[in-house]
Amino acid sequence: MKLDVTRMMAGAEDLLEKTDNPRHRAILQNYRRHAMLEVSGRFDEIFHPNMTVPDPEYWVYRPEGRIILSGMDEVVKHFYSEMARTASTVMILENETIAVNDFGFNSEYMSHSFVPGHVARARGFDVDDLDAMYIHNHWVIMTWIYSDDCRLIGEHVHGAPGGTIRYCPPEEVVTQEEARIRLAPLIGDPPPRYDRFGKILAEAAPAA
Repeated sequence: MKLDVTRMMAGAEDLLEKTDNPRHRAILQNYRRHAMLEVSGRFDEIFHPNMTVPDPEYWVYRPEGRIILSGMDEVVKHFYSEMARTASTVMILENETIAVNDFGFNSEYMSHSFVPGHVARARGFDVDDLDAMYIHNHWVIMTWIYSDDCRLIGEHVHGAPGGTIRYCPPEEVVTQEEARIRLAPLIGDPPPRYDRFGKILAEAAPAA
């Protein structure tokens, strides 16, 4: 069965329906937009000045240890550019549990990542076809930290080692182009600027 990419942020959307705190809502809306832009391959828009601070810091936990990426250049070069290079941008979140507070949020979810065979092999799986597409299923725990004006400061991402892998027949593959088309109506325009309480200071200009 083909996974529905438009439901990838169901956890954040469900929590938004129950959340009244303006700052918490601004954080959740930022996260929802960021994640859909990422899966769509629209990386530049993640760094809109109303979404992310100028010098973000990402902590990525891997079996070999923690990798810290400091500043825009390192984050783009070693995180987003690597995702694009390996054609592994599309992931669908399932069964996400989120706890949001003034600092940001914590999240746990099952990640269904669409990856080519050579990426699956690099992740330690014995696959038959390096050119075929596979779905890597594994749990992820994240902490995202936000500034006083509700912009992303950084991510701490812990991906559980191992997980499961299965061959994905062509009719079940969600490509980046498909994700981009289907998510575009849900992403909308860049967010406004906020103060520390989540009050809107100014509307952002619409995307070009």
